[in-house]
Parts: sequence; structure tokens; C-alpha cells
Amino acid sequence: MSLALVLGALLAIGCVVAVALPYLRDPAPADDRLDRPGELEQRQLELSEVRDRALAALKELEFDRAMGKLSAKDFDEMSARLRTRALSLMRQLDADATGYRAVIEQELARRVRESAHAAPERPSTAAGVSTAPACVCGTANDPDAVFCKRCGARLSAEGARA
Repeated sequence: MSLALVLGALLAIGCVVAVALPYLRDPAPADDRLDRPGELEQRQLELSEVRDRALAALKELEFDRAMGKLSAKDFDEMSARLRTRALSLMRQLDADATGYRAVIEQELARRVRESAHAAPERPSTAAGVSTAPACVCGTANDPDAVFCKRCGARLSAEGARA
């Protein structure tokens, strides 16, 4: 009986270890590295860091003035310099964002062109007239619209309000 008890305890311990082992190991991810930022993203990150340091210095300067460590003249001089620096950095970031916007628009245009080539041709309507239902308010809606996108009225097949 003692041998059976020892074997049962060893079997129970073995089962617990077998079940718990996957949870005790550090998972090895396949690839959790981030892509390197592009040139534009890297520039934006650098400008953001410099801007954040300038704003933090300005906050610290205001705290020092409130504590009485700076005279009003020194504060005004240093504050003006830091505000000018932070403002120029914010303008640079905004200017870079417009460049980023152009990149996004180019990518969207490329995707639209690709999807236009991949999309099946839609049957054309007679004389190029749209089959989109028009509402009494005069808004042209999508062909599959049930409600007017301007006034919210229910559209019937003829385009009149229900």
C-alpha cells in the first residue's frame, strides 16, 4: 500500500509539473522587433524630443520663478527664448506633417488605382444617369441608400419621401 501511495504522489507531481511547465517558461516571440522608422518619422521623433525638452525647461523655469529663484527680468528673457524655440519646433513639425500628408495621399491614390483595376466593371446606366435615389430635399444618395444622407428621410424606389 505504501508503494502505491508513493507512485500516486509521484504521478500527481509529474502531472502538475507537465501542466505548469509551459506557464513557467519565458515565451520566445517569433519576431517582436519594430520596423525601423523611416527618414521622415525619424526626423519627427527627433523634433518632438527637442520640443518636449524645450517645453519641460519652460515649465521648470516657470516653477523656479514661482519659487522666487528668478527675477522677473531673467524670467522674461529666458522664457521668451524658450517659447521662441518651442514655437519654431512646433512649426517645423507641422511643416513636416504636410509632407507626411502628401506621402499618405500618394499611397491612397496608388491603392485607389490598384483597386479600380481589380474591381469588376459595374453595369452602366442608360445615358450615364445615376440610379442613386434622390430625396425631396434634393440630395443625391448612394444607390443602395435606404435613408437620405442629408435629412435622414426614408427613401422609396422613386426617390420620394415615404
